[in-house]
Amino acid sequence: MTTTYPRYEGDGAGVFLANQVESLRKLGHDVKVIAPEFDGDTCGELQAGVIRVKFRPRAARKITYGSGIWPNLRKNPLLFFAMPGFLKSFERTIQREFGDRDIIEALFTSAGKALIKARRPGQAIVYAGHGSDIHLLERSAYYRRYFYNMIRKYDAVTVVSRHLASNVTSHFADISPIEVPNAVPDEAFEYERRWRDEPAAIYASRLIALKRIDMLVSGWASVVSHFPAAKLIVFGDGPLLQKCKAICRDKRIENNVEFRGLVSQKELWEEIGQGWLTVLPSMKEGFPMPLVESLACGCPFLSAPCGAAPEIAKETGGGIIIDEPLTPEKIAKSIIEIFKNKESLEKMKKNGRNEVLMIYSSREIALQKIGIYEMALNNLNNYHEND
Repeated sequence: MTTTYPRYEGDGAGVFLANQVESLRKLGHDVKVIAPEFDGDTCGELQAGVIRVKFRPRAARKITYGSGIWPNLRKNPLLFFAMPGFLKSFERTIQREFGDRDIIEALFTSAGKALIKARRPGQAIVYAGHGSDIHLLERSAYYRRYFYNMIRKYDAVTVVSRHLASNVTSHFADISPIEVPNAVPDEAFEYERRWRDEPAAIYASRLIALKRIDMLVSGWASVVSHFPAAKLIVFGDGPLLQKCKAICRDKRIENNVEFRGLVSQKELWEEIGQGWLTVLPSMKEGFPMPLVESLACGCPFLSAPCGAAPEIAKETGGGIIIDEPLTPEKIAKSIIEIFKNKESLEKMKKNGRNEVLMIYSSREIALQKIGIYEMALNNLNNYHEND
């Protein structure tokens, strides 16, 4: 059960979940997905086994997709009035569609009450934390109480990184999340390419303040002063697009920075496979998929110490972490030093790709998930209906 899932071929929304579902099916498991309807959808099953929630009121459609539930609610507080209907719509769909399921996995905390109401005897429920829900624990005492009241009723709690696990346990000592990272789609490993002749860095995420893309673009002028033909290729969209373009004009690096917008996953991997470096200067992440996908495509990374990035760098040997606080100059200096040592980059490429294949493959992560589901079913005796 999720609030984000691919809506059409090539859509990036929840693509990591679609990969997880496909991996479980390959191992012989019957998987249904409940995901929100969206504007333009016929509300039919766009993919096999995907049930689109029909919202009442219709305004509840605007709660999901885009930036995510909590950012969408902050942007338009009137959507809070649609939340009861939003949750009730999920509850009705769970009751109608999930009666034959052994396990129900929820990927957003706000589903807790609806899920607990709708569960049937013998069903185990699992929470999977991916980032935004857990980051909110630091910001709201009300949300912490809500989170705890919901999460303690689950039969298993998982998160995608040690960073998120420590965040949860720092607030709730009696909850011990199990780390299960996201998997890299098998297809990504097919996109290793010959690197471009001239240095090229890739950014692939939303263009928002949290990601500090403007800081990266600003620092690129220094990179160009050392490598005049160096390219920064930016994938994604967001409110900082025009600001970043203005920075390029002011620093006269329009020919060195390309804004490609939103592209299909395959187009993105094709470009990453030819890049020298993926850069992620983000302030916060859960499990940054662009980093492991980059390694799978044969491209090392440079990242801020956000979310699971330090874990990925340490486990794979394919990434470098820049210490906070970040500045445009500090980012540029790190990139310049990396570009000057192509031999080291080649070593990072080889190590990173090999380790990602071993640690984050779809089959490996699917087997970990199955182990969690079996444990959750064994934990059913801990569930009390009147909790």
